[in-house]
Amino acid sequence: MHIDIGRKNEEADYKMKVNEDEYRSIAKCNEEKDLGVIFDKSFSFDVHAQSCINKANKMIGIIKRTFTFLDKEIFNNLYKALVRPHLEYGNVI
Repeated sequence: MHIDIGRKNEEADYKMKVNEDEYRSIAKCNEEKDLGVIFDKSFSFDVHAQSCINKANKMIGIIKRTFTFLDKEIFNNLYKALVRPHLEYGNVI
C-alpha cells in the first residue's frame, strides 16, 4: 500500500472524481487565501502584505480622482475610512 500524504511529497498527483469513470487532476497552488489573509506554502505573508499595499494605493488613487478639493481634515477622514482598513486587516499575523 502506497500513501501519498505528507508535506515533503511534492510529486503526488491528486485526482477528483468527476463521474463514474472519469477523474481529473487537482491543480497545485503556491498560495492560499483564508479569511482574507493570503499565505504561501512556507507560511510567509509577503504576498498578503503586498496585496494590502496595492489595495490601499488604489483607494488613494480613487480619492485623488474623485475629490477636487482636499484639505488636511477631509483627507484624514477619508484615509481613516477607506485606506487604513486595507492596511490594518490581518496585521496581527
